[in-house]
Amino acid sequence: MNLRSVEQKVTSSAKTAIIGLGLVLGVAIGVGVSFVALKFTDWTKLTHNQEAALKELSGDHRDIGSSLTSSEVIPLLQSVLGMSADSVSILEQFDQQQLLSLADLISTTEQSNVSIPDYAKPRLIVSELVRFDPQLTLELIEYLPVFDQAEAVQVVFATWSFSDLPAAFQAVKSVNASMWSVAVRTMLETRADEFKRIEEYAEALGYSKQFEDIVQAEETQRVMSSDPFAAWHMITQDAVPDHEQIELLRDVVSTLMYQNGLEVLDQIFESRHRLESNLLDSLLHELVQHQPQDFFQHALTLPRDKQSWLLPIVFAAWSDSNPQEALGALDRIERYNVSTIRSGLIYDWARSEPLKLLAALKTLSPAQRSTAATSALTQITEHNPQIAQEILFNWSDVFGVRLKDLQVSFVQNWARQSPEETHRWIKENIPTNQEEHAYMLSIVLSHLSEEEPEKAISIALSQPETSHYVQGQYFDSLVSSLGANGHIDLVISILDQIPEKALGGTVNEITRNLVHEGRWDEAIQQGSTVAESERMWYFDRLGFHGSRENVQELLDRLDSLPSDDVRSVVVRRILSTHQLFGNLLTDSQRTDLESLSDQLPEVEWSAW
Repeated sequence: MNLRSVEQKVTSSAKTAIIGLGLVLGVAIGVGVSFVALKFTDWTKLTHNQEAALKELSGDHRDIGSSLTSSEVIPLLQSVLGMSADSVSILEQFDQQQLLSLADLISTTEQSNVSIPDYAKPRLIVSELVRFDPQLTLELIEYLPVFDQAEAVQVVFATWSFSDLPAAFQAVKSVNASMWSVAVRTMLETRADEFKRIEEYAEALGYSKQFEDIVQAEETQRVMSSDPFAAWHMITQDAVPDHEQIELLRDVVSTLMYQNGLEVLDQIFESRHRLESNLLDSLLHELVQHQPQDFFQHALTLPRDKQSWLLPIVFAAWSDSNPQEALGALDRIERYNVSTIRSGLIYDWARSEPLKLLAALKTLSPAQRSTAATSALTQITEHNPQIAQEILFNWSDVFGVRLKDLQVSFVQNWARQSPEETHRWIKENIPTNQEEHAYMLSIVLSHLSEEEPEKAISIALSQPETSHYVQGQYFDSLVSSLGANGHIDLVISILDQIPEKALGGTVNEITRNLVHEGRWDEAIQQGSTVAESERMWYFDRLGFHGSRENVQELLDRLDSLPSDDVRSVVVRRILSTHQLFGNLLTDSQRTDLESLSDQLPEVEWSAW
């Protein structure tokens, strides 16, 4: 069984970066070599040379006194390993003389002619710690950076499986689920001669299914070396467990691209739907990042259905590195709806370089400018509203940019941070006779109502009866926000001050909130205090919201309503709401209400 080398770096980000670099070279010069295999060979050679050099240095160093004090040992090892500050206790459990010797050895390499890259030192340290105490070293792994933990698990089990295979496999139980397969793979690689024995251990510990998954994944890896398309079909035919597919797909797709170039995308397109949702798309996103132009050029040669699949992936990845360049490339696409892609690219550019995007507005098409300007200003306002204020009016002369859209965007984002300051800005910069003034004011008061509801309602009440704010029903929006934030009692307390235009919406919100909170008696009592001209509307709303919230509770309270006229309005509203939504009343309840409605007077009243 050709299992992957223990020296493989399983950190996906590093692996993807190297594969991506190899892909660029492969596309450029047509190298038909398995880059993954080269990578493992280089890593094995590198670590072998370094460990040999370290052992040689260790022999020369035995007779030399330590250059470190005991207090320097643990900080040095913590630094080299990148361990968290709370790792002192675990390191203190090792033999301190052994740690001193190890730390001194590492320190000496920095001053000698032995060249060991910083990234290789943690591996060498862990390999020595395993020889000191494998169980303690395994416990130490959780204090390492997350991206180093998989490699540390490899080192531990590679060494431990040689010295004591039963103990090593028993220790697998203490490894978290994400590292289990790493540990078992390592033991299979280093002790291939003990395959049957390891399989028996797995079965005894209840890991038979996981073991089978690993074996199947490794079989796919073996097949890939000679026939990557066969490996691809093994993955897409569900011969490989889902949780094993990501790494295998990365290897298979990169190998296929080395051997066949980007044309391989045409072939894998047909079976991509058999993979877990977006799995292949995510992998291609990683690969495209290293050479988006080449993927884009290839996508232009594809049929429409394949373009629809590949182009969004290409532009999403391209946007990560150069959204401006990606945006310019959109003009080269024909017969394809790019509006969604364009919006995403503009947003990404605004998020990374908003000022640069604003400076480049005139280089964009008029259709792109408004979205670009508002997206950029949104980002600037979120991080520095003062700068946003200073530049807000600089873009009004750019064709395609609406100043009012910029102002609304600015207010929306600043109001989340400081509604009072935003309100002052509106008063100073937006004429009150404009519809936009009312809309912006409603945004500010909605945010202000969360922390200072009294101030919000005071500002709203100060607006003239003829203002766009009152006439345009923005007052209703504030009342709704106050109710949603638990301030309906404040609204009730100023009911007599509410502008007539907003009174209908306010009454509606009062009844809705009171019945939602289960305050039925207060809801009925409040209706009795409403002016005669508005009372029937109030109880009509009580009938509507009450029947939807808890129709049985409302039916039980019909007798407590203040008059037959009110009862008639409520009963008729319950019946009409049942007819509108259904399933509110049982057949017997509906029959009883219809009979009661026939006995009650018909009331004429006007809705708001």
